[in-house]
Amino acid sequence: MVALPAGISDRVTDSVFRGLSSPGTWWSGAQRVQVAREARSAKSCALCAERRAALSAASVAGNHAASDLLPPTAVDVVHRIVTDPGRLTEDWYRAATGDGGLTIEEFVEIVAVVSCLTVADTLHLALGEELRPLPAPEAGEPSQEAGDPASETIAWVPTVDPADATGSTLKAYAMPLERFGRVPNVITALSAVTRARADWGRAFYTALSATTDADGERLTEGQLQLVASATSAANDCFY
Repeated sequence: MVALPAGISDRVTDSVFRGLSSPGTWWSGAQRVQVAREARSAKSCALCAERRAALSAASVAGNHAASDLLPPTAVDVVHRIVTDPGRLTEDWYRAATGDGGLTIEEFVEIVAVVSCLTVADTLHLALGEELRPLPAPEAGEPSQEAGDPASETIAWVPTVDPADATGSTLKAYAMPLERFGRVPNVITALSAVTRARADWGRAFYTALSATTDADGERLTEGQLQLVASATSAANDCFY
């Protein structure tokens, strides 16, 4: 039996919200909070429900409610990631980062914000708790700091090869390289934007590292991977 310590959902959410509300690399704090707001509203979006029920999402025309903070493509990307992730395609991604107007780095940061929020919100819901209100955004502009060199190899988005990693990316890669001799794709997936990878890693592993068994013993890495894999299978996640 897996157990979670009291207050873990708030602990994880505090960590997620601190990152969520602050200016990112390519989106401002206000835009990042709006991404989170769209992620929550997508679950009750009529257009998303119609597309999800259709044989092909592309066969259902329509637009989401306009946002003053995000371009239409960004809003649509958030909604599709939340409501229909199993049918996303490389063509869809390339359209969003091509004619859709998003840069690859903006796309990666959106994925990170949605992923971090999902970790926090799912934990609250799993424990029968109310979702926390989204935080107020912090003032400031995106840093636009260039990360390590990224290239298209194993994923649709460019990722950072371990041989090219420096700074915090190299630090994140060090543990899996030492233990497994490689860096799992789930760790490299957001590496094109250093801040995005760091935010996701902190949210995900804050939740996993606090997980214990019925006797209060910390789960081993193998046990954590088993829980993650079983959860992935239950949610029809191709990971």
